Amino acid sequence: MREMFQDRPMCQTIQLYVRFTSYLSIRGTVDGPEAICRGLTIKLPKLEPYALSCLMRASDGSFWGYTETEEAILEREGWLSLSAWYRALSTLLEHRCLFIETLSCTSKQARAVLSSCGQASPHLWNRPQEHTPYRLSRFAYIRREEDGGLYISSTLYQSRVSALDTLAVQLFQLLSTPVSLADAAGRIPEWPKEEIGAVMTLLLWAGIISPTSQDGALYEDRHLPLIAWEFHDLLLHTRSRLQEDGVRRGGTYRFLHVVPPSPPAKPDLPPSSIPLYVPDMIRISREEESFAFVMENRVSGVERDRLHRHMDAEALGEFLFRTARIRMQYETVLFGQYTGRPYPNAGSCYELELYAAVRSCPGLPDGLYAYDPNGHALRPYAGADSEELFQEALSARPEMDPQVLIAITARFQRISWKYESIAYSLVLKNAGVLIAYFYLTASAMNIPSFALGTGSLSRLTMLTGTDPLQEFPVGEFVLGRPAAPPGF
Repeated sequence: MREMFQDRPMCQTIQLYVRFTSYLSIRGTVDGPEAICRGLTIKLPKLEPYALSCLMRASDGSFWGYTETEEAILEREGWLSLSAWYRALSTLLEHRCLFIETLSCTSKQARAVLSSCGQASPHLWNRPQEHTPYRLSRFAYIRREEDGGLYISSTLYQSRVSALDTLAVQLFQLLSTPVSLADAAGRIPEWPKEEIGAVMTLLLWAGIISPTSQDGALYEDRHLPLIAWEFHDLLLHTRSRLQEDGVRRGGTYRFLHVVPPSPPAKPDLPPSSIPLYVPDMIRISREEESFAFVMENRVSGVERDRLHRHMDAEALGEFLFRTARIRMQYETVLFGQYTGRPYPNAGSCYELELYAAVRSCPGLPDGLYAYDPNGHALRPYAGADSEELFQEALSARPEMDPQVLIAITARFQRISWKYESIAYSLVLKNAGVLIAYFYLTASAMNIPSFALGTGSLSRLTMLTGTDPLQEFPVGEFVLGRPAAPPGF
């Protein structure tokens, strides 16, 4: 802590101001101070008398100088008191109970505001050094929020800095390569050096920038577990998990009374229909191997020493009937129609649709079909050449030579109508559940099968003529192989 405080900025006139949120109150207890924020009681570290009095005075919602308070605590009560003060501010910042602002030297208007930091950056409360190079984190991004504000955020630390004028945005661009405070002041001379340093301080505290090594690399570029994460993976993970960042998550029904819910099944299917085989589920449940046996003996692909069931129209009909048909439908007053199907789905939205690309499957012409779960039928797309979809499957497992490729798509509006912030993560979970059902059913039916790790973003949507923002592929699964030659 002593070394951290000694890292003083070269520009001593940098002014940072702190303001607590209006709904924060602080009270003293025998075990230390407690903060009450949005109905949540937050335990703070024990503070020395003067530090505690500063905290209590500041909770009235007024601005107070960060640097002046820091120096006064250090002078009156020493390093240990200042260390506890830092921990208290870190806790309040993580709970979005305070704002840290930097003001213009001339107009006194805010340049940038640090409003949240869900996980403390290792550089929190450090100051940028004049000749130390800093660089933008690869987990940082800038975007416009629904309130019209422009925010610079770190998905690594769940932090957010409001960019209230162009200085923060210029620094965001400039810091894509290693730049020191002195270099930044020379490259954007229209801004006072003190204000550049103050904005860089907020970016450093938020973990949006970090000091680099001599070769320009950041810690996150070379050390586990950070090198294992890509930006989009971490962003999806953090944005879809509950946290105190003010983002609404879950079943909020944000489009209720705004737009009607999407129908429970895809409405615009091709007109012609090929009915599928309907299996006798009572006979199957009586004669088939137990669930425990299927679970223990499930494999992906083909077992060379095992005689597999040949894939044909009847087998495909049974497979789809057992995994994806609509078993029931019901209507609600506010939320529209819902269905029940063999596999579970978040909120019973059942946003997933199935398409079957078929070749060398007795009883069905080669081609591309949409599965109609309500009528348990295939709807052919006339003239659609699905061979390229198979070529992608063969590139993953050329030994399979599958007969049927099932593409799983999602009608996003069907699930985002109810779920906010977590809709796409739920789509992926639902697709995983359905693929698990595919695997177990194929194993029970003794049909070779495996899931593909990825697939084309646009080829299926082009073949079916769907809008890729309304319905898009999220999974692929292949079934069967041609009949084995004699003696196999």
